[in-house]
Amino acid sequence: MISELIEVETFFYILQTVLGILYCVLLFAGTPFLLVTAIVYLLLWGKQNIHGWTLFSHTLAMLLNYMGQAITNTVTRVYDSNDTATSTCKIIGELSVEL
Repeated sequence: MISELIEVETFFYILQTVLGILYCVLLFAGTPFLLVTAIVYLLLWGKQNIHGWTLFSHTLAMLLNYMGQAITNTVTRVYDSNDTATSTCKIIGELSVEL
């Protein structure tokens, strides 16, 4: 009974780790598409109206959000100890508020 519980806990720990890594990878994989979209909007800046400027701003905000989430999740995965992860999260949080 106890060995089965340990196996289930181990399985869920491994699943959580794999899903966390996959989440980081997919966040990084999505950023080039947002970057290309932002570059296209910049290249067509003179032909834009207010709707295009709004879409550019939204795309840029999404790009920065994805990059920030990807960096934060990756850093917290690399530094798995509680003290380092907490300190790292606090530092990244303070920097994101200041920007």
